[in-house]
Amino acid sequence: MNQRLQVEQRSMEKLIELVRQFDTAMLVTETGDEEFRARPMVIADVTNEGEVWFVASLMSPKVDEITQDPRALVVLQSDGRYLSLSGTASVRRDPERLKKLWSEPVRTWFRDQNDPNLVLLRVQPTWGEYWDNSGPQAIRYAARAARESDVGAPPPEPADIEAHAKIRLE
Repeated sequence: MNQRLQVEQRSMEKLIELVRQFDTAMLVTETGDEEFRARPMVIADVTNEGEVWFVASLMSPKVDEITQDPRALVVLQSDGRYLSLSGTASVRRDPERLKKLWSEPVRTWFRDQNDPNLVLLRVQPTWGEYWDNSGPQAIRYAARAARESDVGAPPPEPADIEAHAKIRLE
């Protein structure tokens, strides 16, 4: 495998590893009035391909919005980690998968996994981008920023794949 493909593979693995560290995300859809709506959602699953799965009610406005316009954005942020996934959302009825994805956080919102109004939302990302300034990266970044601010330079961009990458996922 050539070096570029190795970097892309490492970037994708890092992106998926980071997404899996989150319990919730903001799901952004278009309302149909050329406006966008964001709402917090419990993450039910993240696949090895980077798909993010959520549980929703068929009666929810987001289901109508996704049906009208499947473009979606998933935004995650916490403790120096920032991620965005843009792609296509779809509404799925899959009782078997729903049973596998049922968890206490999902149960907080939906009491009965046999509710006929429950559906799965799958966001299949086409692009992902992350900035990871947590842990050791945060210390390295802060040191670089302090050095560069002494000479009046703007804050530095993340220097390596561990800290930042933009990845095409399709």
